[in-house]
Amino acid sequence: MMISPTDPLFADLKRMDPERFASLLFAPKDKQPGLAVLYAFNMELSFVRERSLREPMAGHIRLQWWRDALSSGAGGAPLAEAMLALKLDPADLQALIDAREIDLSPDPPDNLDDLEDYAEATGGALQELAAKWLGGDESACETARLAGTAYALLGLMRALPFHAALGRRHLPQDLLPGAITGPSVALNGAVEKVADLAADGLGRVRLAQVPRFARAAGLCALQADTHLKRLKRAGFNPFDARLKIPATRPLALWWGMI
Repeated sequence: MMISPTDPLFADLKRMDPERFASLLFAPKDKQPGLAVLYAFNMELSFVRERSLREPMAGHIRLQWWRDALSSGAGGAPLAEAMLALKLDPADLQALIDAREIDLSPDPPDNLDDLEDYAEATGGALQELAAKWLGGDESACETARLAGTAYALLGLMRALPFHAALGRRHLPQDLLPGAITGPSVALNGAVEKVADLAADGLGRVRLAQVPRFARAAGLCALQADTHLKRLKRAGFNPFDARLKIPATRPLALWWGMI
């Protein structure tokens, strides 16, 4: 079962993940529905924690449901059936599900390396899968993985206030041992270190070298660059209201396709 551009899934994706939605519109038209399915699948996994706040075990059960649905080949729900129709490597999908187990833990990452591993296993792996779906070669997949990892790191920093309100944090323990209760010099300094890590990854992205047909998978690098600049202007304060503005910037993405 393949979802068409008229399916409500497209509207949901545009509303809840506008930046990935904007980037997929630059993919070949026949590949856009598949990307929408993949990004909707990622959105579903990312919401498991929020949907099981009162009972974490429900989150583990939901993730296991996805493992079973995709490994059995039976689907069982429209999105699962659409995912199976993409015929992506089952091991890649299982790894993407497994990475979300960390979301169900109340403990922050121990250090910056752990945070980077998480960002790579979620955002990085997602964009690599997108590049594979678009037919990208090994170099295109690596570029997409770098872009997705940097995008995820910056996204986690922008979402710190929201996650803190839910009793969740992704800021490494060794950078900021205490709880996140509001803006502070220590918090801003810790966020800056994560931003520097993301900037290093963005510096290794070579988007222009990726064939146009696969480039949409790495366009999040341009969105990440916008978020990085805003974060710098905000003094790395994640509570700054300017960080809530999406970086869809269709014109900037268009330039990235030239």
